[in-house]
Amino acid sequence: MKKAIYVILSLTLLVTSCSKKAKNEEKKVRTITPIFGMTEENYQAVLDKSILSLGNNYRLKKFIEKYESGEDIYIAAIGGSVTEGAGPTNYTDGYFYQFINRLRSEYKRKGSGKVVMNDAALSGTSSAIGWVRYQSDVIDVLGGHVPDLLIIEFAVNDYMEPTKVRGFEAMIRRALSDNPDCAVIVLYAAATYGNTQNDMKPVANFYKVPQISILDAIKQPMESGQIKKESFYTDIVHPYKEGHTLMVDCIINLFRKVEDLEADENFPIPASTKLKPDFVGLVRITGDDENVKIDAGDFNQTDENCQTIKKTGKSNFPQNWCHKAGSKSFKMDINCKNLIFLFKEGNAAAKDVVYGQAEVYIDGKLLDTYNAAKEGGWNNPAVKVIIDEAAAKDHTVEVKMISGDENKEFTIVAMGYSR
Repeated sequence: MKKAIYVILSLTLLVTSCSKKAKNEEKKVRTITPIFGMTEENYQAVLDKSILSLGNNYRLKKFIEKYESGEDIYIAAIGGSVTEGAGPTNYTDGYFYQFINRLRSEYKRKGSGKVVMNDAALSGTSSAIGWVRYQSDVIDVLGGHVPDLLIIEFAVNDYMEPTKVRGFEAMIRRALSDNPDCAVIVLYAAATYGNTQNDMKPVANFYKVPQISILDAIKQPMESGQIKKESFYTDIVHPYKEGHTLMVDCIINLFRKVEDLEADENFPIPASTKLKPDFVGLVRITGDDENVKIDAGDFNQTDENCQTIKKTGKSNFPQNWCHKAGSKSFKMDINCKNLIFLFKEGNAAAKDVVYGQAEVYIDGKLLDTYNAAKEGGWNNPAVKVIIDEAAAKDHTVEVKMISGDENKEFTIVAMGYSR
């Protein structure tokens, strides 16, 4: 009997020893290699500093579990130029593309399901524009599938953002409503001038989603000279390839921290929004619908020269209303509580196109005059909130060229409304 117990104990110890050895070997393989000449200890401290909040870990654990199972998986990122891959010579060296490759080496997939990734970022755009684009550029590009993992990055572009991060909140809420298991990660990129993470944190905390701050991660190392600005930034915003690699390391570090924790109980979506009036349920206008009737007037051309995205080289706003000549105004009857209005900012010095100014009227009253000619403009969309109310009601929107600009160009790039 004693001999039998001894054998069982010996086998148990052997199995435990092998298990520990396997885990140690796994940890060795998963070591993050320091960059910028830092020690492992100092680099790990940088990565840990980036975690602004672990949030509720239920969804991220579910994502890792699904990824490892080998099921079909859908991953998207939406943001500005940093997420689009600006900085490195090749945009595919941007953090999102590096992250997809790191996932493959970080986790072994048991099945043969497909991994579908979608970089839905667009340079120079705020979260308000991201929200207008969400359905067409995130969901539609994924073939109608909703993301299992969504990275949202707008903190360096949201200065003076007109929805006051209500578009940002609507994106988080949409992702969680479409897929209650969607792992949303809010990534606050860094710029030499700072970012708007303090405006966004209360919203992200409200939904208990994980948050990573690159600004917090690199602040002390840059002040101490461990990371030099000229080694991290190509300009005032965009990191070199190594900077993008640091961003990936921060995300992977978050994953590992979450893996080491006990699973949280699922956190349900709050019954109402944190910010009001909200932008939930926004619909991008592509023509008439049950709430919208459009008479384009002389804004009846399609501008083929709107902003393009790196991965396709095509316009991100193929459906637009462009005025090139004539005095007939654009008119729209709409039932809404808020309306986001995007117009193209062209280069004022352009020789082949003369851009003009247009007046915008709401219910017959002049709201503002917008100038499509901007010094240094690069066909990027400017965003305005032209209706913003607590409840939906009928409105008439009119856009017309100012006197003397009837033969100049002005493009309504896109519009989105909610009720």
